[in-house]
Amino acid sequence: MTIKDSLKKFFIEEPKVGTVSESKEIDIKLPNISLPKISVENKNLFYWLGLIPVFFITLYVRTRNLPLLQGKYLIELDSYFFFRYAKMLLEQGSLPAIDFMRYSPLGYSTVQFKFFPLTLVYLYKIAHSFFPNLSQIEWHVIYPPVITVISLVFFFLFVKELLGHRTAFIATAFLAVIPAYLQRTMAGFADHEAVAMLWMFISLWLFVLAWKSENWKKLIPLSAMSGLFAGAMAATWGGYTFLTLSVTLFLACYALLTNHSVKPTKLALPWSLAYLIGGMIFIGKGLDFIKTLPNALLLFVLFFLVLYLVLNKKLKSTKMPSSLVAAGISAVTGLVANFFLKIVDFSSLISNLTKQDMARHFYTVSENAQPYFFNDWWGGFGFIFFLAFIGASLYFYRLFENEGKSKSKFGWLALAAYVIFFLAFIFGRLSPSSSSLVSFFSNTYLYWLIGFVLSIFSIYLLARYKEKTLNLEDKWVWILLSTLLLTALLAARGQVRLIFATVPPMAIAAGYFVSAFIDTAKKQERALKIIAVAALIFVSLFVFVADAKTTLTQNQYSGSMTPGQWGNAMAWIRESTPEDSVFAHWWDYGYLTIAVGERASVTDGGNSMGWNYQSGRYFLTGKDENSTLTYLKTHNVTHILISEEEIPKYHAFSYIGSDENLDMESTIGTFVLQSTKEVRNGTLLIYGGGWGLDKDYLIDDLILPEGQAGIFGFNVPSDLSSQVPQAFVSYKNQQFTFDVPCLWMQGKRYDFDTNENSTLKGCLVLIPYVQDQDNSDPVGGALWASEKVWDTNFARLYMYGEDDPNFKLVYQDEIPLVYYQGRLIGPIKIWSVEYPTTIKSDSYYLEWSKYG
Repeated sequence: MTIKDSLKKFFIEEPKVGTVSESKEIDIKLPNISLPKISVENKNLFYWLGLIPVFFITLYVRTRNLPLLQGKYLIELDSYFFFRYAKMLLEQGSLPAIDFMRYSPLGYSTVQFKFFPLTLVYLYKIAHSFFPNLSQIEWHVIYPPVITVISLVFFFLFVKELLGHRTAFIATAFLAVIPAYLQRTMAGFADHEAVAMLWMFISLWLFVLAWKSENWKKLIPLSAMSGLFAGAMAATWGGYTFLTLSVTLFLACYALLTNHSVKPTKLALPWSLAYLIGGMIFIGKGLDFIKTLPNALLLFVLFFLVLYLVLNKKLKSTKMPSSLVAAGISAVTGLVANFFLKIVDFSSLISNLTKQDMARHFYTVSENAQPYFFNDWWGGFGFIFFLAFIGASLYFYRLFENEGKSKSKFGWLALAAYVIFFLAFIFGRLSPSSSSLVSFFSNTYLYWLIGFVLSIFSIYLLARYKEKTLNLEDKWVWILLSTLLLTALLAARGQVRLIFATVPPMAIAAGYFVSAFIDTAKKQERALKIIAVAALIFVSLFVFVADAKTTLTQNQYSGSMTPGQWGNAMAWIRESTPEDSVFAHWWDYGYLTIAVGERASVTDGGNSMGWNYQSGRYFLTGKDENSTLTYLKTHNVTHILISEEEIPKYHAFSYIGSDENLDMESTIGTFVLQSTKEVRNGTLLIYGGGWGLDKDYLIDDLILPEGQAGIFGFNVPSDLSSQVPQAFVSYKNQQFTFDVPCLWMQGKRYDFDTNENSTLKGCLVLIPYVQDQDNSDPVGGALWASEKVWDTNFARLYMYGEDDPNFKLVYQDEIPLVYYQGRLIGPIKIWSVEYPTTIKSDSYYLEWSKYG
């Protein structure tokens, strides 16, 4: 058999999916070895037994960081929020209706946050019955990997019902070690994703069982239970939309592609009812839950299915296509309903797909950034990414292959359409240093998506016209898997954090490719079969081990920010401030202050009030004493907290806190002493680094534009009585020298008389550089605070350490603001706030801001 024939057989011969015969005998023979016949039932037992080492590896690679967590620390800050609520539920039995520890002074409703912490409480009670010495915080540390192992059982069951035991086993093994699935399922990451995936896999498994059932007495309860677990997922994690949209699109696509409305309608009705009622009860938001985009789309499709079912009977004797008539009526009805109810904002929908015109806060969170292939996809999947790509391509081939005259022609066309779309999907975000070709793919992303959908629809219509034998009823597996994968991919293209949701469908695609290859290889001649299977086993083990090693390495260094500097600060807050104290700081630390410091906060990681604009503008980058104190007074603030982390975060809060002209947007430049030079009046300290100008500068007849010109170094003379520090600016291969009017060195400020036409306004702050105990320089580092920065509250209070009658420094740890081995470190500082009697509250500072 030629290589061409082998490749042809691989794509044309389809392994059976959806059902597994339990009586078929498989005769496995190797050269010179005769093995006894093994029944499928016995063989499937091997796959179940094979899951045992997979579960062990799952736990092992996710718990190597336990020594760092010491049984009492959580990795990220959202986990502390849920732990606090779970602790309150366990100890008090309920949550207050309003949590006044959040968003002082208004507080925030706890209704929609109750279900997940309550789930953790019940899970803890179950675990505690087996391990009486297990504390609640210890359970929160260990629960993610434990729940992940349990969820893998249902993932296996789900895939088994679709593609058989072998594919399910391979996909489960891949899912256990893919690095992109690690962070949110490892020890200490006690957020909601691990439990949410458990609910999703159970729901999908029950959904497939219901779909495969021909007995309505089984179909209805299975479908309802699937919907109920989908509702539990909705109450647990905002990513429930992946499940809801996938099920919705599957039901709609199946009805349209097969011209059969009975089965999807029978399943959709109990599923939707259980899901929507369950979601409303679990979340506690009532009808507001239905008004979300995924649920509105579900109701739209449900209306379409019911109408389609009715029209099928009414128009049976006519030539009118009932599916198109139902779709048209549903579309008009949906648009009219949306016009009055304003459920779906189509401009927001486009923004969500392209991630344009979002609130400023969105762009400052690293997890909200759009992923790049080399940085994020390849780093998160490794070689499994390519296996998944090929496997997903086969979905579309299998969907349109048939036994008619054209055989696999339409399958090839569908495969080609997917490959082209996927390559545009990848090349549109290849790396940060994008070429013009990459930018073209990125800027035309929506057109590629629309083109792909139209291509698949055109292929379907052509196949229907050309091949009367095309039967998509039996191709429901490929429709379901395609919708699961595409829904997750489209969402993840907009946010790095959503790559996590693509891992299960990508693992299935990779597992299917490996399994399909084995099935095809087994049909080849003996020598070719042995070589092909051996090669595939080697490749599969290679990518599995490579991902397992990457996952293991990432986990063993995943500690918590709490012990040490932050833990000490929270302990001081807890023990040394009144219980009714309120803290203002940048939003990142809110959950830590509330849960560990046990004090109220103005902003936190929920970012639900749109107050980050006021926090950035009037607190951190504030320059006017009255507006700063009025903002703090309005929020009942008794203490403010600033840490070294605000130096690299300066752009985030100055950007969010700017007006429409971005008046406060800036960064803090970092420079390091590179050399010294002897001059007539002493020594020059020469600092090197880089900082782009944060606005256009007009100096004499010279224009230095923002983003194009930048500072690349400073000179600081040892004799400050006769010489002035200078900044060196580069623009279009030219260098310019400007005087610096302000210098902070060893706790003392120096102001210089300079010529305004030759001065770059700002202040240079010299700090120590420490390599080790024996090698340090008290002025080895420098921070540049530009004209936008140098007189802000952040610069005055934190960088300079100026005294202010309204802010009394009450806490500062022993870590100095220095460069330590090339990394900037610094203290956490806390001030108590003293208000003059003239300062009054102003409701303006409680208003929501569109900037975040």
